[in-house]
Amino acid sequence: MKIKNIKNYIDYLLQWIKQQVVSARKVGVVIGISGGIDSACCLALCKQIKKIKIYPYHFYFQQNKDELKYIYDLEKTFKIKIEKINLSKSFQAIQRELFITDQLSLRNLKIRLHSICLYAIAQNENSLVLGTSNADEIYIGYFTKFGDIISDLSPLASINKKQIYEISKILNVPLSIIKRAPTAGFYKGQTDEKELKLKYDEIDNYLAGIKINQKSKSKIQHLHNQTSHKRIFINKPLSYENWCLKK
Repeated sequence: MKIKNIKNYIDYLLQWIKQQVVSARKVGVVIGISGGIDSACCLALCKQIKKIKIYPYHFYFQQNKDELKYIYDLEKTFKIKIEKINLSKSFQAIQRELFITDQLSLRNLKIRLHSICLYAIAQNENSLVLGTSNADEIYIGYFTKFGDIISDLSPLASINKKQIYEISKILNVPLSIIKRAPTAGFYKGQTDEKELKLKYDEIDNYLAGIKINQKSKSKIQHLHNQTSHKRIFINKPLSYENWCLKK
């Protein structure tokens, strides 16, 4: 389904990102690229902005040929080099020194290690860290506290999944990524919707005030309430709906 005025909203997002960089007196943005739709959409947006440098990085702990295919598709489409950094030795050293065995702690450690690296690069390159979390994930707390949610600006934080797909199609994000099931890549075969036992369409509809089944509604409300402590300040643009109200 086409969303009315989405191209004008994209123009607003581009101006918002540029304003954030310029007002901070930085030269560009650092983006963590996973090979998923959200980071691909962020990269596509930034490629539209002139005089803003982009530093895209793909961090991994075990090389995944399937995931690399999506990274290569992005490089080819947007004619940009994405640096690929193996963090396995750093991760193993921390795990060994701290004697961490809990699987959830280890998963979150990997994500927080990503954030540490992004900020180190950003400071070195006089740039801002651009976050890739979307409105659905933020509302239900599907992110790591002081991990992937940490950024200097989050252009997708007010945007639901349906709108992200619409924006991505307009900005020519590779079809392979658009068709890919959303995944955090935690383990082989992992998908967001399987793990959450929720469809992104359901979360989109709930946030839009559209009626969904009671079971999904209760789950979304429970996740939102349970994760309220994780929603620290996020620098985000106007949502599509609030932007429309200002027109």
